Amino acid sequence: MLQGTLIVRLTSRYRTIEPITTSACPAAPPPCPCGRRGAPGMLADFVILNQDILTVPDEKLLETHPLATFVGGTKVFAAENANF
Repeated sequence: MLQGTLIVRLTSRYRTIEPITTSACPAAPPPCPCGRRGAPGMLADFVILNQDILTVPDEKLLETHPLATFVGGTKVFAAENANF
């Protein structure tokens, strides 16, 4: 316990984000041609972040921000300082 708060690391970061990334497709309304990265015929929805959220130190994780967002392979957002 830390100041009355129990801190438990339940799983790895990958297992934490996997349900809201590659496994989110079953929750989308049909037809949903989405799937894992690189699969032919699948939608390309992805975000480019300023740092690798799987390897950045815990204390730097909250400094993560998007540089660009793509939906269906089309850029829908780019940060002012990003060259995308």
